[in-house]
Amino acid sequence: MNPGDTDFSRLSLEVADFPPLNAIALHGTERFSHPFRFEIDIKIPRGYPVQQLAGQRARLRWQTPDLGAGLRIGVITGGRDLTCAAQPEVITRLYLEPPLALTGKTVHTRVLRGLSLPQLIELILGECGVPRQAIDWRLSGQYPVRDYVLQAFESNFAFLQRQLAEAGVFYWFEVDAAQRRERLCV
Repeated sequence: MNPGDTDFSRLSLEVADFPPLNAIALHGTERFSHPFRFEIDIKIPRGYPVQQLAGQRARLRWQTPDLGAGLRIGVITGGRDLTCAAQPEVITRLYLEPPLALTGKTVHTRVLRGLSLPQLIELILGECGVPRQAIDWRLSGQYPVRDYVLQAFESNFAFLQRQLAEAGVFYWFEVDAAQRRERLCV
């Protein structure tokens, strides 16, 4: 085992409307003010409709002797095949990210008028299907309504990141197990 490797005694990936997947490896990153990203290697039979997993909500659970239990809820944002054609089983790497990561797929040039920072966050996330209830507001300052903000040739994600950074606001994710979703804490 390499330094920094973790021994996973239990690892599971559940994707909505699909049978549980045989997860065999996990690598992930989590940082303040960035969406988490987990790469999950799964073993599936040849012919499994893996392309149908993209865009599906999923739960990733792990149990390790040194880190304890973990849970992340997100969206499968992509994947790739890791095996050659001669093998009977396929090892595929799937990517699990929060719905916020989907905001990087839409690029706009527009002027938004008469919005405070919290209203702007709700607008951008709402356009990407993130419900208002998935945001946990922990802001302590006042964020006045701005005359306008310009989003020029940038993704919704880059625009949102820029607006939060300019205001000195950071964010992170917490699991809301009761609601079966990730919460964006701002």
